[in-house]
Amino acid sequence: MRFGNALRAVDMAAGRYRYGPRVRELLLRLRAFGARHELLSAAVFFTVLACAWSWPMFKGDQLTQDYVLYRSVPWHAARPEGSPVTPRSTDGDVATQLYPLFRVARAQVRNGRLPLWDPYIYGGMTLVGDMQSAVLWPLTWLGWLLPAGFAWGLISTLKLAVAGFGAFLLARELGVRRGGCLVAGAVYGLSAPLVMWLQWPLGSVEAMLPWLVLAAHRLYVQPSPRRFAAAAAVFAVSVAGGHPESAAVNAAFATLYVLALAAMRHGAVVRRRARLLGLWLGGLVAGALAAAAVALPFFEALRDSVSATSHVQAGQHVPAWASILYALPNVYGLDRLSGVPGLTTYSSFAVYFGVAAMLLALVGGWRARRLAPARALAIVAGLALMARFGVPPMNWLFHSVWPFKLVVIGRMYAIVALAGAVGAGAAVSSLARRAMPVRAALIWTAGLGALVSFVALLDRSSGNLNPARHHLIVAAGRFALFLVLGALCLLVLGRLRRTAAVVLVLVVCVADLALFQPYNVWLPSSSAHLPTTGAVRFLAEHRASRTSSVSPGVINDVLPPNTGAPTRLETVMGYDLPQADRWATFATRVLGQRGFAEHVNTTPVPAGAGLRGLRLFNTRYYVTAPGAPPPDPAFRPVYRGTDATVWQDPAALPRAFVVPSARPLGTGAALAVLAAGRLDPSRLALIPAQENAVTGTHSTFRAASMHELAPDRLRVDVPAGGRGWLVVGNAYFPSWRAKVDGREVPVRRTDYAAIGLPLAAGSHTVELSVRHASFWIGAAVSAFTLAALAATALLSDRLAPGDRRW
Repeated sequence: MRFGNALRAVDMAAGRYRYGPRVRELLLRLRAFGARHELLSAAVFFTVLACAWSWPMFKGDQLTQDYVLYRSVPWHAARPEGSPVTPRSTDGDVATQLYPLFRVARAQVRNGRLPLWDPYIYGGMTLVGDMQSAVLWPLTWLGWLLPAGFAWGLISTLKLAVAGFGAFLLARELGVRRGGCLVAGAVYGLSAPLVMWLQWPLGSVEAMLPWLVLAAHRLYVQPSPRRFAAAAAVFAVSVAGGHPESAAVNAAFATLYVLALAAMRHGAVVRRRARLLGLWLGGLVAGALAAAAVALPFFEALRDSVSATSHVQAGQHVPAWASILYALPNVYGLDRLSGVPGLTTYSSFAVYFGVAAMLLALVGGWRARRLAPARALAIVAGLALMARFGVPPMNWLFHSVWPFKLVVIGRMYAIVALAGAVGAGAAVSSLARRAMPVRAALIWTAGLGALVSFVALLDRSSGNLNPARHHLIVAAGRFALFLVLGALCLLVLGRLRRTAAVVLVLVVCVADLALFQPYNVWLPSSSAHLPTTGAVRFLAEHRASRTSSVSPGVINDVLPPNTGAPTRLETVMGYDLPQADRWATFATRVLGQRGFAEHVNTTPVPAGAGLRGLRLFNTRYYVTAPGAPPPDPAFRPVYRGTDATVWQDPAALPRAFVVPSARPLGTGAALAVLAAGRLDPSRLALIPAQENAVTGTHSTFRAASMHELAPDRLRVDVPAGGRGWLVVGNAYFPSWRAKVDGREVPVRRTDYAAIGLPLAAGSHTVELSVRHASFWIGAAVSAFTLAALAATALLSDRLAPGDRRW
């Protein structure tokens, strides 16, 4: 009672305080505007909050991870003094994969082309079908219009606003009052699953999660044509976000939410429940069709890829002891690359949504335990935790059922953060109406503190929790601080004026999550992205031939995969998904490259079969560290600098050439011949077993000149000579098409991984192009589906009120 009296005294004193007349009038107008335009004011609030989170952007800094490449040749010599080299946001994928892909797509769009093909890695592969380029995601389009470095930070910032506003709308739909909805949006929008994956397509998809659950709830509770169209549109945007794994998982959890609602709807007959569930599943199908322009190229690429059957991190559930990271995320520090011992990546602990928010969520969940949506959200969050920690039967689903067995289980934490954020908002709404007794608040606080302490002691005694002493002290102290502040939030709600109490809760929750604000690095624009060093400039001037690096046994030590793509350097290395199974096999069995199944980490010193394979694919230039010996005695230096040494292989074959003979051979036999180094590709081509052999008795090796007309279109001018077999050093895909002197001819797989075709005697002009049938068919399906959904939504407006429900 004494505490309550003190709070009431503070509240009365605040009430007697008189603002200046102008300030008071402004506050009243803002409050009236917010009441009249709730959604607009909420959208502005979360945009401002996201911009405040990304405040360095407004002083000219740019969001980046390129600084990690300063530990690699050729940029190591150009490293700015004091620049960080350890990635704080997972493992450097932004620098070696995502930002280069973004720049490649952006350059093609700004050159008036659709971003469909990436010729710079793996000997060529799909760009729109890799999904992670997210070329059809609406926010990505900002990058086509704005400077690349600025656009990258702006897109990432807007993800936070989209996520927060979506959580606000979901909480509002579930009956939470406006103040609680603001808390829910702030907690989810700034939670670790969003912030730690901010620069990834995974973060893009997780930003759409509350919108997907909102669409599922609205469609199930009150089905209508407009809500069906909205659900389909939300799922389409989620798919276009660029991370199909997360889009599929989120759709599965939204479906589980609908199933939980159906199970608790006792008054509805089974037929009605099945119809409503079918309507939601139909919305997902319609959404997938609306995203067919990216989905079909992806499935075409996935069909013959290593990613269809394996994922290096799939099926690895998180050990139960790691649950302590929900309360002590910094117990191992936040500046380590390897992260928590025993977990696959540092991102495995991207689970935190705040200690204060967790305490509020527990109270909110308890107070709303009789409400079906609250129980449904709790059930779905519980199932996600069961899957993440390998608890039956969810572990069976994510180990045995395709495609869920390809999912990285450790990343299933966004749905838990969303449920916690909505629960925190519900607590604010409930406690503002009916204050919690002091004794009850203390019991809840002590209970959470005791639970976390018990888990920590259990982990400590089992030897699983063994961080540095200072990290443990800092983490425990921080947990205690925000647990106390969370208790203060419980006590002020319902006792202080509602606005003041909500502001206090917002400040505490945002301050709690501010731990991760430095996790994504902002640097001055002059040092945020890589300079063009002398070696890069030399290679860009000689990009008619392919480039490789020599970094045996060291991950990303020299010219990491993809990093040359923005300057149009073509390589046989790469890091992108889904990688063709044929190319992955060729790279490992013949070229001797090593790494994960879906990307190359090391490139050995070229020799034997590997050197012949690289020569086959027109690899003429090799980058090594300055002062390193030549990769091969026959190589000669063509550039020496403090940044790198570039070597030229005089024996590298041209990109296109004609050999006098071609021998049919089965796929396995051809691979064995190449892996053993028994093929001289300048004399003989290995072609599919069903083809006719070619024996050119009067022809010899002929170099052809190749001209790039577009990233996915080439022209080859073949000089006069006898009959033979044209070999082009680009990766084989069934989608390649050819015209010889204007006449269409089929393209054959040649030398296991290259492309080729037979030529009659004489000179010829050969036009090669990639047929993007899956994209154009998908675009037609998307356009038709979107038009149908728009018509459905417009039709809903014209129906009589009684007919708007389905």
